[in-house]
Amino acid sequence: MVDELFMNAVRYGSTENKSSVYITFEYDEDEAQFTIEDDGTGPNAIPADKLRGIIQKNEENKDLTRTSGRGLSMITKVWTDQMTIAESEHGGIAISIKKKVDAFSAPPPPMPPTGLLKQAVERAEATPPAMVQPEREPIAAKPIQGMPLYEVKLSGEIDQSNIEEVVAPIHDQVGAMPLNSVLALDFSDVSYINSTFIGNLASWYTAMHKKGGRVILKGVKKNISEVLELVGLLNVIELTK
Repeated sequence: MVDELFMNAVRYGSTENKSSVYITFEYDEDEAQFTIEDDGTGPNAIPADKLRGIIQKNEENKDLTRTSGRGLSMITKVWTDQMTIAESEHGGIAISIKKKVDAFSAPPPPMPPTGLLKQAVERAEATPPAMVQPEREPIAAKPIQGMPLYEVKLSGEIDQSNIEEVVAPIHDQVGAMPLNSVLALDFSDVSYINSTFIGNLASWYTAMHKKGGRVILKGVKKNISEVLELVGLLNVIELTK
């Protein structure tokens, strides 16, 4: 829920290299509350009352997959016990979501990191705090020399409303692919991806790597490549035009 709201604040209410997004978390034994605020400088920013109207209209629409603002409407209807939208003191919109806690118990002990996360933690621990790491260029795709190639064309916005129908056939494709093959995902018509898709992308890379294969992303737009770089995937996944 927080991820969806954060991405909306970045995408609609913020300006690159200028804005800040503010996240507040409060909780007790009965409920948890998150508040996400932006400064309203984005070119697509709208006032709080207009956003409330959009969400109310979409809540009355049974087919949320075909409406604008569907992500927030689905959060309201499915995932929260309460949502409030108000003007933020920072100049944009403040969205607060509440979720009641049915049973309070101590959290489980943290799981030790594995895979790519473990490697990243080990690298961080081995790096002296004062050392400044140079920026790494995304990996460029190498020539495909006789490797079976399977290409999947993606398009539009990939968010919580359509994530299952997008990732399911790719999951099946990855599972059925032979050893030493290449999965190429064409992003040239993709304008947005959420964190759930990013998690699946990391999973596909791991599965293909175990098979001796590769994952290549084609035609990735700047806004998406910046997100993938931020989470570290461009250190392992190849890009091509």
